[in-house]
Amino acid sequence: MIDWADHLIDGDSSSIVGAAANSSSYYSFESSSSMFDSTYTYSNGKLSCMKEFFTLHTIFNYMVFVSGLICLVSRLLSASTIHKYNLNSLHSWSGRIYIISMLWSTATSLVINNEGLPIAVITTFGGVMGGLTFGWISILIYQQKLTFQATQIVQEKIIHKTTTTFMTMVVKKKKERMMKKKKNGDGFDVEDDDDSSIDDVDDKDDNGNNLSLNLNEMINGAKADIIYHKTFVQRFFSFKALHGILFFVSWMQITGRLIFSSHLFDNTFSCRSYPVYKPLPKDTLYVPDYVSDSYEHNNDQKLLFLMPIHDPEWERKPWSNGPIKWGLMMISQAQQQAQAQAQVLQQKVHVVKFVVLLVHVTSMIVVSVAIAVAV
Repeated sequence: MIDWADHLIDGDSSSIVGAAANSSSYYSFESSSSMFDSTYTYSNGKLSCMKEFFTLHTIFNYMVFVSGLICLVSRLLSASTIHKYNLNSLHSWSGRIYIISMLWSTATSLVINNEGLPIAVITTFGGVMGGLTFGWISILIYQQKLTFQATQIVQEKIIHKTTTTFMTMVVKKKKERMMKKKKNGDGFDVEDDDDSSIDDVDDKDDNGNNLSLNLNEMINGAKADIIYHKTFVQRFFSFKALHGILFFVSWMQITGRLIFSSHLFDNTFSCRSYPVYKPLPKDTLYVPDYVSDSYEHNNDQKLLFLMPIHDPEWERKPWSNGPIKWGLMMISQAQQQAQAQAQVLQQKVHVVKFVVLLVHVTSMIVVSVAIAVAV
């Protein structure tokens, strides 16, 4: 029995006064188990903490910090600098690295659990994920609107160029034929299959600038032109500005934790806690009977039971045969469920068809009876 005297509240004997592991002492745990190991925690057939994952978690947090900083700095660079050093994709790719690093940071945090998280930290994580989510959505909306506007401009330019080219070709061709008529003097048209006049069409827009037919260059140019002609108010109150604000809020939460955390890479992290069952009533799901029985028969002394190392019902769990078989089983179950839903849907379709047919037949009978009565 573990002495929980230090956890009593004001000496209240009705509080938690002891703990047991499977109704016996925690000394029954093997010395090689995670109970006496600070590098990992394994209980009830599940892994809740592993020291190596803290190192990975820290690495991904630094990747979040660095990639977010690059995103911020890239927006402070001038257009000439970006063009000179070919940094057009720097912001977008650092943003992608930011999101991927955040995903892996979240994933690795699932296996470094000890006591949980303070409410303040959970609140800041709300800012991290909220800024990331809505900031990403806002930039997608901005890009879609910008691409649509640029596409419309490019489409108008292409239509204008095509029409101008065709009309110019027709006019030049007509002039050439008239000149040949006058030269021959026989009044008959001389067919000329030479289409070299098409190549002589001037590839310039209304402003006298060369008009490129590279679609990617035309769209990028149209986007740059749209952005250039926006006012300060349009730039500030835009989805792009909202994207920057939200991602900055998200990034600052991680940056603050890195600044104020004193145990990064200093090898002080440890898996220092071990799960116990709460003294809960018998109708609570996934609580063993011996815990519930203790709750019902020891109202004056509610015991905390340490979770066993291995799950007593491991063989009944779907993942007991390994991750590969479990994955295949999930795929198989998904297929079976899809087939079952398809059968249900097909039955509903048959019912609808039957109802439609019944209504049709009924209406025909009613019409026939009405005609017979009228006659």
